[in-house]
Amino acid sequence: MTSAPRPTTATPQGPSLARIVGRGAGFALGCALLSGLGCAGTTELETRRELAEVDALLAPLPAEEEDTAGSPPAQEEASFDGSLAGYQAYAFAHSPDLRASFEAWRAATYRPDKVRRMPEMMISYSGFIQGVETRVGPQRHKLGIQQWFPWPTKLKAAGEAEALAARSAQREFEAHALRIGAEVSNAYWRLWMIARTQEIEAEEVELLRTLTELVRVRVEASAAGLSDLTQLGLRLTQAEDRLASLGEDERAASAALVRALGAPAGTATPVRGDPPRVAVPATDPQLLRDEVAAHPRIEALALLSGSEGERARASRADRYPSVGVGVDWIITGPALDPMMTDSGKDALIGMAALKVPLSVGAYAAGENEARAKGRMYRARALALRNYAIAEFERVMAELRDAERRLSLYETTMIPMAETSFQAVQSSYQSGGASVAEILMAERELLELQLQTIRARVDAATAWAALEELVGHPVSPAEERR
Repeated sequence: MTSAPRPTTATPQGPSLARIVGRGAGFALGCALLSGLGCAGTTELETRRELAEVDALLAPLPAEEEDTAGSPPAQEEASFDGSLAGYQAYAFAHSPDLRASFEAWRAATYRPDKVRRMPEMMISYSGFIQGVETRVGPQRHKLGIQQWFPWPTKLKAAGEAEALAARSAQREFEAHALRIGAEVSNAYWRLWMIARTQEIEAEEVELLRTLTELVRVRVEASAAGLSDLTQLGLRLTQAEDRLASLGEDERAASAALVRALGAPAGTATPVRGDPPRVAVPATDPQLLRDEVAAHPRIEALALLSGSEGERARASRADRYPSVGVGVDWIITGPALDPMMTDSGKDALIGMAALKVPLSVGAYAAGENEARAKGRMYRARALALRNYAIAEFERVMAELRDAERRLSLYETTMIPMAETSFQAVQSSYQSGGASVAEILMAERELLELQLQTIRARVDAATAWAALEELVGHPVSPAEERR
C-alpha cells in the first residue's frame, strides 16, 4: 500500500492582501476616472497657472520668528525715486493687505481637490475567536476591502463649485490690487499737495515779512499807523503757524503712504514735483461704462452665484443612490481529514451594496438653500454694478469739474488777483490804499493758488478712482499741465 499524503502546512491558497488592496484600489480608481470625478477642470487649471504667475511677482512675507527682544522681525529697507509708478509697483509686491488676499486665493485653489476626493476605502480584518470548522478546514481569519461610489455628478459638481469659488477669490484679489493702487495714488498726491502748499505758504511768509519791513519804515517816518504794523504781524504769525502745521501734516501723510505700501516704518517718501494730470479720458464713456460693469468685484459675485449653482447640483446628487463594492477573503486552515480535496482552500466573497437615501426632503432643502444663495449673489452683483455705474458718473463729473475749475483759475482768476494785488500794493506806497486792502488782496491771491492745487489733486483722486472702477490704466485726452 502507498503511504497516505501528509497534511500540507504550506501557505493557504488564495490571493495576497496586497493583491486584494491593489485590485480594490485599481477598481476604485478606474470607476473614478471613467466617471470624470478625479480630474481638474479648465477653470481650476487656469486659476492655478495664474496663481503661480502672480506668486512670482510678490515679495515673500518676513520671517515669522521674532528677535531676542521680542520685537517683530526687521524688514528690508526700501528706497524710492519719487514716482507714483514706483510706489505702486512696490505696494503690489509688498503690501501685507494684498498678500492676505493672495493667500485667501491660494487657499481657495486647494478646496476643489478636497471636496472631489472619493470616499475612503475601508480595509478590515477579523480574527475568529473560535474557528468555524468547514468541510475544507477551519476558518481562522477574514480580510476585507470596501469602496463606496457616490452618484457621478456629486463629486464633479462639488469640485466645480469650489473651482468657481477659487476663481472668485482671484477676482477679489484683483479688485484688492486695484484698491491698493488707488490708495497709494491718493496718499502720494496728498503728499504732493502738502509740498506745493508749503511752497506757497513759504512765499506768503516771505512776502508778509517784506511788507512788514516796508510798513515799519513808514511807521518810523510817521507815514503809517502802528495798527498797520499790528495787522501785518498778526497775519505773519498766522502764516507761520500754518506752515508749521503743514510739517506735521506731511509726517502724517508720509506715514499713511508707508502703511499703504507695506514698507518699513520711517521709510522716506520723496515726491516728484510734476503736477497730476487734469483731463477727461480719451476713451468713449460708454466703453468705459461697460468695463465698469465687468469690474473684478462684480465678476467675483457672479462667479459665486455660479458656484452655488454647482453646489445645488451636488446636493441634488445626494437624492440618488450610492453604490458600494467589496471583497472578503476568508483564510482557512487545513482540513482534519488529510484526504479531503481542497484542504485549506480560502474563500473569496464579492460584495455589492446600494445605499438608498430616505431623507429626500432634507437633501432637497440643501439644494434649495444653494439655489437661494446663488440668487442672493446675483442680486448683490446687480446692486454692485448699479453702484459702480453711479460712481463712474460721479467720478466723470469730478474730472470735468476739476478741468473747468483749473482752467478758470489759471486763465482768468489768478491773473486778475495778481493784477489786483500789485495795484493795491502800488496804491499803498502812494498813500491811496490801506494795509487791510493789501492783506485782503494778498489773501484772495493765496486762496486762488491753494484752490488751484486742490483742483489738481481732486482731479488726481478722481482719476485714481476711475482706473480702479474700470480695472486698468486709462489714457487721457488732452492733459493740462
